Amino acid sequence: MGLFRKKTPPQAVPRPLTVDDEDLANAAHLLPRFLVAMDDRGVRMGALAIAEAAGALSLQEATLAQMRTGDSGVDRPWKWLTAVGREAHRQGNGELVAQVALFTLLWVMNVQPKAGFADHMDMKMDDPSSEVLADIYSLALEALPRLDPDIVMVNHPEGVMTAETTLVACAQQALSLGQLLEPGVLESARSYAA
Repeated sequence: MGLFRKKTPPQAVPRPLTVDDEDLANAAHLLPRFLVAMDDRGVRMGALAIAEAAGALSLQEATLAQMRTGDSGVDRPWKWLTAVGREAHRQGNGELVAQVALFTLLWVMNVQPKAGFADHMDMKMDDPSSEVLADIYSLALEALPRLDPDIVMVNHPEGVMTAETTLVACAQQALSLGQLLEPGVLESARSYAA
């Protein structure tokens, strides 16, 4: 018998991933903030807000979760974005699918090449896996052709992204994933990228 009882810290585990209309509304509010960010601070704050909406864990919580469960949860924001994209597509909300795809494109092209470990921890987001990219680009290749090609998805001082330019960019990126895509999706990617 000891004088002090050893306290066990609360379990830090990622909550189950489900999305509902509230998640879609959060994503529809947060994604445009990231997409029009003008500087590094805006990008970081936008990504962090998305990660927190997805239920991302802090560095300490992620480390504890990794030790206890083998799942740090650092990929949770990408799983959430994929689930949001799927649900938006199921509900016929192609514009939200396009915003998820644009977030992914901008992350892969602008954030990923420059971000280090500390940046990822600050934003509570890791880089997306190839499987996540395949899922998001596949959704975009299915949903975006149904939108008016001239609809403006992002109006940024550095350029305007329409539904059509977003579709072409997703198709070009999807081609790099090759065999991770279903044959029909790969054929669509080839068609739209041309």
